[in-house]
Amino acid sequence: MTTVLNFLLPFLFAVLFLYIIGKASFFKITGISTIWIQLFFSLKILFGIALTFVYTHLYTDPQTSDVLLYYNDGKIIADALRTRPLDGIRLLLGFQNNDYHLFETYISKMQRWSRVHDFFLINDCRTIIRFDAIVQLISFGAFHGGTVIMSFLSLTGLVAIFHAFRPFFAGKIKLLILALVFSPSLIFWSSALLKEGLLIFANGIFIFSSFRFFREHKTDIKTLFFFSFSIFLSFLVKPYFFILLLPALFSFFLIKNWRFNYAVIVFLSVFLLFLISVFTLCLFVLNLNPVKELVRYQHDFINVAKGGIFLYRDSTAVWMKYNDQMNIIKTAKKDTVIIRSGSTYLTWNSISKTDTIEITNSKDTALYWLSANIPPAGSAYLMPHLNYSFSSFIGYLPSAIGNVLFRPFPNECKSLQQKICFIENLIFIFLIIGSLFFISFHDVTNNFFLFTFFFVLTLFLIIGFTTPVVGAIVRYKAPALPFLLAGIFSLVDVEKLRSTKLIKFMVDAS
Repeated sequence: MTTVLNFLLPFLFAVLFLYIIGKASFFKITGISTIWIQLFFSLKILFGIALTFVYTHLYTDPQTSDVLLYYNDGKIIADALRTRPLDGIRLLLGFQNNDYHLFETYISKMQRWSRVHDFFLINDCRTIIRFDAIVQLISFGAFHGGTVIMSFLSLTGLVAIFHAFRPFFAGKIKLLILALVFSPSLIFWSSALLKEGLLIFANGIFIFSSFRFFREHKTDIKTLFFFSFSIFLSFLVKPYFFILLLPALFSFFLIKNWRFNYAVIVFLSVFLLFLISVFTLCLFVLNLNPVKELVRYQHDFINVAKGGIFLYRDSTAVWMKYNDQMNIIKTAKKDTVIIRSGSTYLTWNSISKTDTIEITNSKDTALYWLSANIPPAGSAYLMPHLNYSFSSFIGYLPSAIGNVLFRPFPNECKSLQQKICFIENLIFIFLIIGSLFFISFHDVTNNFFLFTFFFVLTLFLIIGFTTPVVGAIVRYKAPALPFLLAGIFSLVDVEKLRSTKLIKFMVDAS
């Protein structure tokens, strides 16, 4: 594609979406000019372009750039759809069936199609790769055509959340808008062809249609369609986000429709029953132990964070330092190596992941599969390995929450991006503490606040228990930040705001 089309097509897409925002009733917000929404959409496009620039010119290692890797993998499927449609459709719909032809021709060339660990048997990387392939067909391969499309989809998800939450912000709509659009990290990560943008779109539509269906009791075909479609897409994009959202929403609607007293007890009971149900389903239907899966996921993430060369043969796993590239010798067979004589490495059983042994002066001549060759994460921090005991999780719980809320710490801010994240955290803390002076404390048990509180708490715990990289924490928690601020702002007393000169402009005009 020519350079002219690479710029022209994204520009035409942007003009089209700006027109839709200006005309569609969905984007009409009383008291807020449509121009502001269009400007916010334009800002998201700029953030999406900036993200690509950062991971193309500042972080030049291609292994650190998901947006480029997803694009390249998506291009393989898009090219297959153009040249060999049947192969492309099978890749798009998931009908690989361990097909040797598909693996050798397409899958073996992809960087993100396979990974060490999948959540609940769902590989959400494949979801965004397939979506990227569709976008490339629509945009004729123009890279920032995808940026514009994802910016619009994530904006649609935020507007959908706004419409769902609006009834709980009478007289303080500006606070809700602030909660949804403030976070720079959310705008940054949700404005490019990454899972975060699709997550905000899918779960925003799910929340919006759920509120219409269960709160407003609207059962029209359009609502039912978006409700069903959003469930399907949400589960494919980031299943853990959607799964944690379910008990929070169920508790909210249970209290709303049945008018239960003691809302906190209802939320605690529902979450406990949900946890037991998920545990039972995993053990007896999926034949999985969720605690072991969580621990294994954390151990895998810790290994990936410290980087290195990962080799596998049957049930034997090998790890070498990333700088020991000379200690592996490539063979004629694709992605296979042998270990250079005299090398030092760690080895363990890849199934049980126990009995780690250090090998020095190796004499091993076996053939290994080169699974991954990953540079160490620049923002990794020391995280203890969880074990399968309840006390292990309880003991690490304060650190898990603290890491998600406050990291990066000042001494960890080595790059400009980390400094921006630190400043964002400071502003969030300032907003939360400042809000305490204006909230009605007798409302802390209201239904909406508990919905956001329990959802954010459980999501932060999952992130805190499993993520040993500051950069990943910032990215993973970004979609939850609107819920965090919206929950706290919902408690703010309008009259207290109105009586404070400096911030009374946040109160809606009478």
